[in-house]
Amino acid sequence: MPVSAPSPSTAPPSSRPAVLGLAARYPWVLATLGVVALTLGLHLAGAEDPARWIASAYALVVAAWTSVGMVRDLMRGHWGVDVLAVTAIVATVLVGEYLAAVLVCLMLTGGEALEDYAAGRARRDLSALLDRAPQRAHRLGPDGSVEDVPVEEVRAGDRLLVRPAEVLPVDGTVASAEDGGEVAVDLDESSLTGESLPVTHRTGSAVMSGALNGTRAFVLEATASAVDSQYAAIVSLVQQVPESRAPMVRLADRYAVPSTAVAVAIVNALRAMKPGPHGAERLGDLAAAPARGSGRPCRPERRVQPSRDWKRTKARSSSPSTSRDSRNPWAS
Repeated sequence: MPVSAPSPSTAPPSSRPAVLGLAARYPWVLATLGVVALTLGLHLAGAEDPARWIASAYALVVAAWTSVGMVRDLMRGHWGVDVLAVTAIVATVLVGEYLAAVLVCLMLTGGEALEDYAAGRARRDLSALLDRAPQRAHRLGPDGSVEDVPVEEVRAGDRLLVRPAEVLPVDGTVASAEDGGEVAVDLDESSLTGESLPVTHRTGSAVMSGALNGTRAFVLEATASAVDSQYAAIVSLVQQVPESRAPMVRLADRYAVPSTAVAVAIVNALRAMKPGPHGAERLGDLAAAPARGSGRPCRPERRVQPSRDWKRTKARSSSPSTSRDSRNPWAS
């Protein structure tokens, strides 16, 4: 029985739009991956000159593009690890290490893409938190009537009605039933604590704002306003995440320029020494200079005496028969 082709409605969705979206959002990453693949292919094929020219030209373009933002940050008094990246790219191009240059470009563009992706994910999480936050609360009056008020008007001591599948607007405690009996409610606190199973709270238990009520309505006695509640603190922390940086990132940005300047100074000092083929001897002489200036006598060199076997070998090699054999190895 022939198998019919799946209809457009039942066919699996294609991932091509997602790939095109990523390519349009991060064109430098896609271009760098293409240049890396092309450079490696030419290098393996033995075409060193085309690979060097393509990789070096692209690396300098990336360095120039990064330098624009780097100069703007330097003019504002801020600097970061972009200085290290640009210095590494230019240095590798100058010394002819074109493969290292494109790899640094891949690290630079890939790191910026990952940073942008993380920031976008943080913004989406923040939007989800803000959308989930309750905007109104059901406040109970002295006569038992229910009044819908903005959550900002809730104060400590108010009695609020929490209906099934609603988010707790403020922090509080579970109130007893009207007849004074004990109340047990199940709350979903996964968005707050990560607990996947519902947590059972009984009368007098403290509950946090942002928890999702189960299938039973109950009365909540507010112990804090919406601004001072746990959910508002979580939203405030999430809002600070995109604007803050990790301690290691701040440390790297602070010492990027000084460490680069020190490294460049050390390299230039070593190049000024011009070690050449006898660099080890010169460095050894420099290391031994304090010892020479200390006035301690130097150990005399030991003169190696030739052994008797060496003298016999030399005499045998200078004999006429040996010389004739060395001139004509086929002589008998």
